[in-house]
Amino acid sequence: MTAFTDSSSVKAVAHPTSSAVALHELPLDYAQLVRRCMGKAELADRLLNSFEQRFPLELAEIETCLTAGDAVRLTRLMHQLKGTVANVSANVLQTIVSHLEEVARAGRFADVEAGLAEVRSAWVEFKNYKSALPRAAAPSPLTRQGLSK
Repeated sequence: MTAFTDSSSVKAVAHPTSSAVALHELPLDYAQLVRRCMGKAELADRLLNSFEQRFPLELAEIETCLTAGDAVRLTRLMHQLKGTVANVSANVLQTIVSHLEEVARAGRFADVEAGLAEVRSAWVEFKNYKSALPRAAAPSPLTRQGLSK
């Protein structure tokens, strides 16, 4: 239990589960990331590798804030994580983390703690999906099409 609230004030959190979101989105939009990297798949791969190293550390910091009851830092870290997952086109994680940022801003920290299970599940889905991608894959014709104009 967090230091923010007692169990009598915990409300049910209505937010998208990673599996519900995954029905509509891939864990990683690699083509979008490559477009953001100006067609450079090698750069996209380096960003993904860096993200894969940083994400567990950022998640651990968030968990530390929950344990310590540091509401200001928690909200800031949730916002930072939302930007990080958006930058690498991890859209499922972005949807979940974005919602949890709103929940944190509303002071519903027990719900943030509960929602981290969804983040962890989406993280596993992301890593599994990423590991199945070919390394430094050439941009698809759709990706090149967006770059040629």
